[in-house]
Amino acid sequence: MDRRERWDIYDSHGRMRMTFNDWRLYCLFCLDGNSVAYVKVGISSQVYDRIRTLKTGLIFEMKTVLHTQIGGKELAGHIERRIHQAFRHRKTRGEWFRFDLTNAFDKQEFHGVVKSIIATHTGKSVDWQKITPEQLNAYVALKVSEKKKPKRAKYPLQCA
Repeated sequence: MDRRERWDIYDSHGRMRMTFNDWRLYCLFCLDGNSVAYVKVGISSQVYDRIRTLKTGLIFEMKTVLHTQIGGKELAGHIERRIHQAFRHRKTRGEWFRFDLTNAFDKQEFHGVVKSIIATHTGKSVDWQKITPEQLNAYVALKVSEKKKPKRAKYPLQCA
């Protein structure tokens, strides 16, 4: 991504530009080394920043993140609560749920439940976007390089 493209999607503070209706539902998949996935279901208007903060405390390897635009914060929160209720039998701790990726029923249950709840509340089908660990690392590197740039003087020196 070149510098011009970066400023097309980021504001002056380095955050992705979002409008009031840009809340997203995200599902962070972590693998325990076997076929068991722990999935965190949450909402955020700044998905990359949210995943970056979550990644620092993960005990398992981050596999991928799926996210989709929902709309306003209230609607996104409502959908998140419905998904948590639907998966309460899979809850491990907090907003984390356990799925076996070798089990076709587990995969079908996850996608079926999430798609059904989103379609019921928004009238739209799910359009998943993916964040890989490599994409997240590139985002973090971009944020770090932006912080290392020398700041422009607020009041530049004037010659007499």
